[in-house]
Amino acid sequence: MPKIHVVLLSVMMLLMMAIPAQAQLSNLHFGGYSITSIRPHSFSSVGGSVKVTVRNDTTAFVMQDINGKIYKLGTPMVQGHAADVSVPRGLSEVSVQGEASLCEGISIWTILRCLIGFDINDYTADVSMTVIDEEGHSRTFIESGMSVAAILNNLRARKRK
Repeated sequence: MPKIHVVLLSVMMLLMMAIPAQAQLSNLHFGGYSITSIRPHSFSSVGGSVKVTVRNDTTAFVMQDINGKIYKLGTPMVQGHAADVSVPRGLSEVSVQGEASLCEGISIWTILRCLIGFDINDYTADVSMTVIDEEGHSRTFIESGMSVAAILNNLRARKRK
């Protein structure tokens, strides 16, 4: 399996987890994830699913309209979206399905060149999603220019809790 598909799917997963991680949802903890399927659509897009271990110490909720984009030094590189995700209260494995694709003007060769001399600090993300709790209250999160390094550090810190 080409590594670029793993990269694209990992980006999709990062986007899905970015908002809850950045939104200071202190009662939500991630225990890790594993890729469960990869479906290449072309050299520039991939679909797939991941299983995420989540401990949710608050009310059950649904994340929907999950979209995001990764930038390298301000240039859009990869965009992704995920299907609606239900997160029950307690400890569970949640399945996340979605797609990621290269942005217009970006080729697989551009991505491969980015891997040479890779510096995580060069990357930022824009992410949006709506979270609806079991009482039907909704809140839309829109975050722009988030440091990918900070997102990953936040996720690592939550994993240790």
